[in-house]
Amino acid sequence: MKNITLRLLSLIIVFSCCSLAFTSCGSDDDGPTGADLKEELQGYWVAKQITVKALGQTITYDEDDFDDLKGEAGVAGFYDQTLDFQGNYVNGTSYTIKDDKINVPAWYGDIWGKVKLSGSRLKITYEMDLEGISCTVTIDYARGARNARSTSDHDNASGLLHAISCPE
Repeated sequence: MKNITLRLLSLIIVFSCCSLAFTSCGSDDDGPTGADLKEELQGYWVAKQITVKALGQTITYDEDDFDDLKGEAGVAGFYDQTLDFQGNYVNGTSYTIKDDKINVPAWYGDIWGKVKLSGSRLKITYEMDLEGISCTVTIDYARGARNARSTSDHDNASGLLHAISCPE
């Protein structure tokens, strides 16, 4: 039942991405913003964990679970499992920084993620409303070496955000 629910909600996320309403979250953090954030993002990042929170439930996917997520989503890879920031591009795709938020329109339409940097760790948190369910998805990255394999060029790739679903 869980796999069916996850698959159904994953498909809803993929096909409803453009209609998702993003709810920004405020913060008193004094982390980098704007041009400073852009500068600190430069380099290579590898996803280590995804946390999904909705309806009082939390589901955590560790790096070891990503292959299962690929299978459930029916994709060969995730174009955002590794992030290679070079100037105005991440994995060869343009992105926008506004204050402490990032948007990659080609991947997520109008969904903005709140960025938090702490040493060699990067967290991007997306807050959205999906079919009336408020959902928070946090992708935790660690700075990595560029020799790790990127899936950004796969024909059959998806975004991590599209492969997960909010718990019911």
